Amino acid sequence: MTTSSIVVGGAVGDYAGNHGDTSPGFSGASTDYYFPGNGTGVIVTSTGDRRLGELTGDWGEKVTFASITDGASNTFLAGEMHIPNDRINVTPFNGPIFNGREIVAHSRIGGPGVPILSGTEEPGPIFGFGSAHPGTCNFVRADGSTGATSNSLDTLVLSDLCHRSDGEVVSD
Repeated sequence: MTTSSIVVGGAVGDYAGNHGDTSPGFSGASTDYYFPGNGTGVIVTSTGDRRLGELTGDWGEKVTFASITDGASNTFLAGEMHIPNDRINVTPFNGPIFNGREIVAHSRIGGPGVPILSGTEEPGPIFGFGSAHPGTCNFVRADGSTGATSNSLDTLVLSDLCHRSDGEVVSD
């Protein structure tokens, strides 16, 4: 049996939810960050809650303020998406943000191997945050505050800001 993903039409965006860091892995295992329920960020993929084989209309994995144990001011909620110039409006780099089937259309990660990217000419990892602003990328934190973050931010610090509960609190 083969499975395929249906690409739906719709609005594209410049911002993506913080799905977390790379700590769950990205090797093709079912424990990797891109499988439902494995994201360490604030806006993560989830699985439908099933009871007795039926969907209940609820979600299996939920992120609440209480689960952001590093603090809402120390955790990214969303940030600008890195989209190379030749990939604007091209799935999966910049697909419809309401497409729940393609995680890269609505979410990004950050950490070792996935830095904040500068400019739109860099190819970079498809899952990275980044912007066309010189030297900065805009983020909103889980407490609602917004601000620019340096593109040269250390990837370990970026990982801490992307992970909602790793115990690593990042100061200004």
